[in-house]
Amino acid sequence: MPLEPDTEAKYRRAVPLWNDRELIEAVQVLEEALADSPGRVDDAWWGATTRALAQIAMELDDQDRAEESLRRLRGSGVDDAQTLALRAKRQYLLGNSERAALEVSVAVGRLAEESEDDVATLMNGAIALIWCAEVLVELGFAKDAADLVDRARERTARAGINDEVLETVLTLVDAEAALLLAEGESATADVDAVDMTVPGEEAIRVTRLRARLAWKVGDDAAAQRHYDDAIAASETQNYLSLARLLSSERQVGPPQVHQDPDPVERWAMRESEQLIAGHIPYAVIVRLVANSDSDTDRFLGLMERVADLLEASPSVGIVDGFGAAGSVQELFLDGDDPDALWAAVKPLVEAIDPPSGSGVEVRQNGGLQKTALG
Repeated sequence: MPLEPDTEAKYRRAVPLWNDRELIEAVQVLEEALADSPGRVDDAWWGATTRALAQIAMELDDQDRAEESLRRLRGSGVDDAQTLALRAKRQYLLGNSERAALEVSVAVGRLAEESEDDVATLMNGAIALIWCAEVLVELGFAKDAADLVDRARERTARAGINDEVLETVLTLVDAEAALLLAEGESATADVDAVDMTVPGEEAIRVTRLRARLAWKVGDDAAAQRHYDDAIAASETQNYLSLARLLSSERQVGPPQVHQDPDPVERWAMRESEQLIAGHIPYAVIVRLVANSDSDTDRFLGLMERVADLLEASPSVGIVDGFGAAGSVQELFLDGDDPDALWAAVKPLVEAIDPPSGSGVEVRQNGGLQKTALG
């Protein structure tokens, strides 16, 4: 299938609509972009578009719709780290604190594994770290959140990027962490340094931080006033999950500091198998070892043939994404009957004579049936 040149253009057209809180229009444009290129290997903007739809759904507190988008995403390195960070945020919004922390741990691990040093990879990794830090600070993990902020700043410095909005977000997380650590003066200095002309959500978070500062010093009247202002702004701008959380916090108070004896990278070791099992959104996952350029070319050709087959038989399934983990090329397929889907595409896979080490995973009863290929 030829590259759809409108996909990137539509994504870029949707972002200003999203920032201006014209969410219905933004979603329409993003869905048009996905319709143009439903996860094909020749469109790098598919993942960014799908993550954007998940973020908007979370802002609107539609967590089921957010999961519909997130379950379509799986890859490796920075892309997977961003998806895991968003999964962590969704779990936090659902009140699943331990699961949210584990998702963050795996996301940070993904970034530790990648070694690319180009500007886009550095910045996308920094954004993933920021999303993780925002979740951790709301869970009370102040020191870990501050550490991730430092890592994000290091990546943006290496990328040579100096973005005012990005720095505002980093400063806010630093301030929230300082407040949790009872460093009120540092938190106040940070929040006073924030430019209040920043976009809506950051301005709301500044107001929330002022409410938390007032709560900490026992100024109930000021705290309630700031909470009311933040809730009203959240509702007006359709940050509905934030409005819900603020309404609850207005009654019970800000998060409390949480200490963990292990660094963030070790958290997922406790329940890694359980966490990985929870990330099985696909009916079939084909993994092919690519030891040479010719192997990669064979995989790309297979992608096209599988996509063409399923486009002609949509009731069987769809190509739901692609990725790479080192030398392993991954093809993600989804459908209501995993066995029938694999039966349909198996001849195409076997026809390319998969290299040794290749394999297929077919979803069965909440787990995976793994079979070697080649």
